[in-house]
Amino acid sequence: MSLGTANGLKLPRGARACYSAAMLLVVAAYAPELVGLDGRAVGIGLVDAAAGTARAIAEVRPSRLVLVGTAGAFDASLAIGEVVVAKSAALIARAVERLPGAMASEVAAPLGEEAAAALGVPAVRVGCALGVTSSDDEAARLAEFSVEHMECYAVLRAAQQAGVPATAVLAIANRVGLDGSRQWMANRRAAEAAAASACARLAERYR
Repeated sequence: MSLGTANGLKLPRGARACYSAAMLLVVAAYAPELVGLDGRAVGIGLVDAAAGTARAIAEVRPSRLVLVGTAGAFDASLAIGEVVVAKSAALIARAVERLPGAMASEVAAPLGEEAAAALGVPAVRVGCALGVTSSDDEAARLAEFSVEHMECYAVLRAAQQAGVPATAVLAIANRVGLDGSRQWMANRRAAEAAAASACARLAERYR
């Protein structure tokens, strides 16, 4: 197999050199959220995102990881298009569910406070569920979280299990609730671009 090099490390042809040059792995749930960034789409939803992140870490062996994407806001003070950084992510338990005590349900983002300070944006607690919250009443019940993102917990937990410090850079595309999906469709491209731009600035810091 033909090889190239980056920082003296051999790479398979077609591998993206920034992974080894910077030792920063950028991931997103799906490719459009990368908006020109060198990175990996790891999968949509908790299961696919965890498996995809674990696979990417095993292949790339980065020293840091950043998830980039869009989020819905529970916190009314967060504006559409505003960028936030995850300081932690937790699984959302619906009213009829109980999370077993032995089950890991929240994970810290070791890079969160540092990345938020570098970008001058808020560091937030992210709520993560199997799907998006589409009820205004449920959104009000989940006010302990600042934002909602389906894959953040899965990605951060996979990184934690691999010993890789991580965080998420997210831009607000909608208010969580009944009108959330319509708002996300209207705002997602601008939010994806805002998050990717912030992530690019952060990547420069880690070079």
